[in-house]
Amino acid sequence: MKLTKERKILLEALITLQLINYMVGTIILKDFFLVKYLRDAIVVVLLFEIARDRRKKMQFGTITTCFLVFVFCELFGMIQGESLRIVLLVTRRYAIPLAVLFIVSQIDFNGEERGFLVYILYLIVALSIFGVFQAQVLGDGFLRKLGYPVEYSHGYGRDMLYNSFYFGGLGIQRVVATLSSSNICALALGASLLYFLVWNPIFNVKYEAIMIICIAVAFLLTFSRSNILFFVIVAILISKYIPYKKYILAGIGFAVLIVLILGIIQGQDGIIYKLWMWVQSTLNMTEDSAAGRSGIWQTALAQVLKSPLGIGFGHVGAIGYDSELVFWAENSYFVLALDTGWIGVISYVTALVMIVVKLYSNAVMYGKAGNEKGKRICVAGYAVLIYLMGVMLFSNHIQDMEVVTLVYMYVGIGLSYVRYNGGINEKIDKSFIIRKICKRGNN
Repeated sequence: MKLTKERKILLEALITLQLINYMVGTIILKDFFLVKYLRDAIVVVLLFEIARDRRKKMQFGTITTCFLVFVFCELFGMIQGESLRIVLLVTRRYAIPLAVLFIVSQIDFNGEERGFLVYILYLIVALSIFGVFQAQVLGDGFLRKLGYPVEYSHGYGRDMLYNSFYFGGLGIQRVVATLSSSNICALALGASLLYFLVWNPIFNVKYEAIMIICIAVAFLLTFSRSNILFFVIVAILISKYIPYKKYILAGIGFAVLIVLILGIIQGQDGIIYKLWMWVQSTLNMTEDSAAGRSGIWQTALAQVLKSPLGIGFGHVGAIGYDSELVFWAENSYFVLALDTGWIGVISYVTALVMIVVKLYSNAVMYGKAGNEKGKRICVAGYAVLIYLMGVMLFSNHIQDMEVVTLVYMYVGIGLSYVRYNGGINEKIDKSFIIRKICKRGNN
């Protein structure tokens, strides 16, 4: 399917609505029906466009088959679901990101990826600047006035936003931009930062370095440990594709020096010392959030082992508030297993791993062919997917439809490029991958 002007506008509207939905659609407009389901309508229109435009029969590769198996496993979750409302809610959260991944992978951008990605870059930069300004200047009072939910905090002795909006019990508001939590915001910013760092050498956007710095600052001010950890891990893995390494290292060194100086001047009463104590408590698993996860994981795992077909939709995380049987999980793979059973989580994860392998093998192929654009599109695609899969170990992000849609859109662009530009498609060159692994082993 060709990327027409109208389809490009629909894609831009879809990703915009996804990223501003919580603040605008849920809080300000009180879940107004037409706004809430406009995203669904756009997805349906684009799926219809693909069905109408397709001139060849649909070919089901291994990746598509794995996702279809997952969809079949969702039926068990639906049948066991708490209520029709919950079933529709959870099904929608799984369906829209997968539908967007499919749609974008089927679109022939015909070399016009840059125009679409520039729009997303500007949108992410705008959200980053707004997020920092709101958190550091307007403060949490602004969000309370908009109607964000609050609860009584015994630690502060007054009504506050939920704990996820604050950093380490210090009363510092974390950057959330227009999203529903700082961790979700961090995933959106971290994935975008990784993606555009890889794209940077062929992007040629005015003031791109300044824009990337804006995203990076907002990302750090989310104070999301899991996101920062996996961002660093993935950035190291793909460091040879990231420009400005010398400047980045110099900037980090300068920042560390400033922090040390401030820490010495402020002493134990200063914010630097308090941040350091927070880091220490996180590393030794005594910080409240970190310490509670092991018990949450053990409880979820015990139920997963007892329920090979899952326990049905509506028992995990915030969605399970109305249920008598609730598991916080704090791990997207446990969420998948509880919702859809063992086969469901295996098929979903297998599909994601195969996408990573597919994009990696094509990145190497394009690199050997001298196709710098194709190489970087594929590297950026598998980098953000590995990042998402890592962060999902410590969160229920698989249920966060808005941010997963953004990541899958990035991945879908890579799959689209492979599809329409002579890449290795559904049949992965296994001998090539084996040779690469053996070569690394010998080294």
